[in-house]
Amino acid sequence: MSQDGVVAALQGRRLSAILAADVVGYSRLMGADEEGTLQALKAHREALIDPAIANHRGRTVKTTGDGMLVEFASAVDAVRCAVDVQRGMDERNETVPPDRRLRFRIGINVGDIIGDGSDIYGDGVNIAARLEAMAERGSIFVSRSVHDPVRDKLPFGFEDLGDMAAKNIARPIRVFRVRHDTEAKRPKAASARIPRRIAIAAVALLAALGGGGAAWFWRDHAPAPAPPPPLSLVVLPFEYVGGDAADSYLAAGVTDDLTSALSHIAGTFVISRATAAAYAGKDENLRKIGRELNVRYAVRGSVQRFGRVLRANAELGSTETGAQLWSDSFDQQIDDLAAGQEQIVVRMRSALNIGLSDIEASRSLREHPTTPDAFDLVLRARHRLATANEGYREAGSGLVRAGAGARPQLRPRADRSGLCGT
Repeated sequence: MSQDGVVAALQGRRLSAILAADVVGYSRLMGADEEGTLQALKAHREALIDPAIANHRGRTVKTTGDGMLVEFASAVDAVRCAVDVQRGMDERNETVPPDRRLRFRIGINVGDIIGDGSDIYGDGVNIAARLEAMAERGSIFVSRSVHDPVRDKLPFGFEDLGDMAAKNIARPIRVFRVRHDTEAKRPKAASARIPRRIAIAAVALLAALGGGGAAWFWRDHAPAPAPPPPLSLVVLPFEYVGGDAADSYLAAGVTDDLTSALSHIAGTFVISRATAAAYAGKDENLRKIGRELNVRYAVRGSVQRFGRVLRANAELGSTETGAQLWSDSFDQQIDDLAAGQEQIVVRMRSALNIGLSDIEASRSLREHPTTPDAFDLVLRARHRLATANEGYREAGSGLVRAGAGARPQLRPRADRSGLCGT
């Protein structure tokens, strides 16, 4: 390559911090109030987001509807900008009704990019976009390439979410959540395991001092809670958006029917409607909900009515990471309201069943690539049976038979769902 070619290549390729952001539930908000949503988004950009980018020396590469891509020369500047935006949005949303709030999710990555005019490309950009898609509303997810150089330079805590697989990315991404609502804490020194005799003596002493001391001891040394079972979920109360408030019963009906429909899918564990009702009207963190209910997934959404059309928006989130895993909208004619509501629930149940099967099958392959247990085999089978390929369906039936043979208690579930074949 000539000297001029080398110089051109170096100018086009560079290491940058890339911030990707978008509005969670933007389609639902636009469907409810298009003009109001656009006006609110424009106001947020002009008063908060654009000034934050300028203050931290960022360059807006592009905006796409509710999304944006921003380049920074420094990872520290990128994280500071993201925190200013999320904190500012929290303040600006205080006087906005919960169902009308614009909540951003942000992903940040440091990586090699290629510049082409004003646009940028490369894995550095792609990973930032994948982190944004994983993030929950109001949160900031960053990669290890961001976390490691900034963790001792910023007064924010970071939560390690582990390695996560991302679409079209060759290797898992180590993901960290920026705890912009808390100050960073120094890591505690690892403590040695307490010998049994010392523990018994300590408990006896604390008991002599009073029950409060013993309660403190066991709170700090209690065993970790059991992990949530596979295919465990809660259907959070759906919101009714716009229109006549008298139609709000439609959201409650969809919530009830979807909870019942999902509970009839073989292998699922679904939290009761009565328990889930406690979260109505609350914008709770999915990770908090997962800890409280010991479930792996949460379904939430909204219902709208446009004359004779009923629209339901639904999303599936991980309570382990807070990431949105799946979302879709469903429109249904409601000449007969009861029949229309039933049809929309059937369609949502079918889509969620396939989505959960895909997610759990992928998880099974990651966690047990060579030594699957019986339930893993059933999950992988459900994934294959959902495809249209005849060979995959036969292979799926074989996996189910193997799983049911290893754990006979799974056989009734497999038989009811028609997975075992003949």
